[in-house]
Amino acid sequence: MCSQLNIKYIKSEARLGQRGKIVQFLKTFLKYFLFYFEIRQKALLNIIDIDIDILNPHDYHIYPTAGMWKKKTNKPVVWMMNDMPMYRWKKEKLLKTCLFHLKPKFRNYIRSFDKIIVLDNINKLQVQQHFGLASEVVRSGIDINKFKYTEHSRKKDFSILSTGIFYSHRRIEDTIIALRILVEKGHDIRLHHIGVKDRDIKYAKKVFSLVEKFGLQERVHFHDRVSEQELIQSYSESDVFVFPNAPQTWGLSVFEAMSCGLPVILTTGCGASEVLRNGETAIIIEPMCPKRLADALEQLYNDQSLCQQLSRKGRKFVQNHLSWNKYSESMLEIFRKAIRNSD
Repeated sequence: MCSQLNIKYIKSEARLGQRGKIVQFLKTFLKYFLFYFEIRQKALLNIIDIDIDILNPHDYHIYPTAGMWKKKTNKPVVWMMNDMPMYRWKKEKLLKTCLFHLKPKFRNYIRSFDKIIVLDNINKLQVQQHFGLASEVVRSGIDINKFKYTEHSRKKDFSILSTGIFYSHRRIEDTIIALRILVEKGHDIRLHHIGVKDRDIKYAKKVFSLVEKFGLQERVHFHDRVSEQELIQSYSESDVFVFPNAPQTWGLSVFEAMSCGLPVILTTGCGASEVLRNGETAIIIEPMCPKRLADALEQLYNDQSLCQQLSRKGRKFVQNHLSWNKYSESMLEIFRKAIRNSD
């Protein structure tokens, strides 16, 4: 798809593996220095075509470019805010948080935008609370034809699947603790997790240590980066998909799994839970509660009819409500309104 598009970019940056603490500190300092002084954002501004009708930036790294472009051209900006920029005071993100609060220009950029789009009501509330601005929810979808439905039948070896880059909000440890609870009850269950670990090596080590501590090395299998076809195959071959993430914006992998007919357990800590019904299209539990996750897994382990119900109704829900066509139509209408209002 990308080969058919005219894509301009500032820098293609390969992610490196683990480095020493000094090197990591210097890299982090350089990243935040460049962001604070908007070095790359200004470079990006200079290669944006001046004759475009509307700018649609995504995520929080490039919104300063959109703010500068708005000031330069006075043309409409519709910001797709996938994640909130850093606003909470967290010791592990202290430098980034300080930069955000010390430079009012960052917040002024956001306030200058014609429209803010978010993926769920969690972020809609945050925009209101922290910027005093209204936003509109437009939920992204999937290409359902790519995720083939499979009728899941219970196998002797019950297989749990989870996905996601290793970050602490993924709460992978909750699934491991839940697995331990079930194994101690005598259930034959295994966990497969797909996701690269190089983004947060410290958290990954914590998760690996927990597996060793519980003696689950033979039951927990970590897979790094896989192809799209391998991912779809994993959805088809597993018995249940768990998404314990909290807090988590939206969560497309939930709907990918549902499209493949995989029963899903997720928490109220993610935006995907807003559109699903507990016990009908998914099992929804409170976040950061391994015991409750273990109970939900055991329920599916023992109830094949519930698994089949979630499988059929989950697929039907995604098919009827979530698609890239619906997303595109909603976004195009918002673009048209923004352009009309700017005339």
